[in-house]
Amino acid sequence: MEIMKLQAQNARLSRSVAKLLSLASQCLALSGLVDRREFYDFGMHTLLKGESFKKLDEISRISAALDFLDLKIEKLTRAIEDDEVKIFIGEENPIEEMRQCSMIVSPYLLESGERGILAVIGPKRMRYGRNRNLVDFMRKLIKKKEKFFKKEEP
Repeated sequence: MEIMKLQAQNARLSRSVAKLLSLASQCLALSGLVDRREFYDFGMHTLLKGESFKKLDEISRISAALDFLDLKIEKLTRAIEDDEVKIFIGEENPIEEMRQCSMIVSPYLLESGERGILAVIGPKRMRYGRNRNLVDFMRKLIKKKEKFFKKEEP
């Protein structure tokens, strides 16, 4: 029962983090657990409002990449180190369908051993410094949240 409670808690956290990252960055945000292949994205509408994504084929490629992210996540995780915030611009992006975008990505490791990932996806002219700091801040917040909930347990 405790495992199911923890999994539900982590799912709620991933959804909330994706929403917060998207709202703060004004980009598409992604959050989830790599080991469970459970990801949440938020902000596609924000991304598509930008001038960079007016062509239907670009929108279709990004949407398809998100639909099949669980199959492509290994390419992304192999391209980043633990506790590193990495920026991919255009052709550098390990997910081919998103090469018209820039992506700021960071992995994290929970004390339970589960690996997670955070990302902000946006136009090539995004605010890199600000969005990198947002991703780093959210990664640190997730780790603090986990320690906080461990203290609360009887």
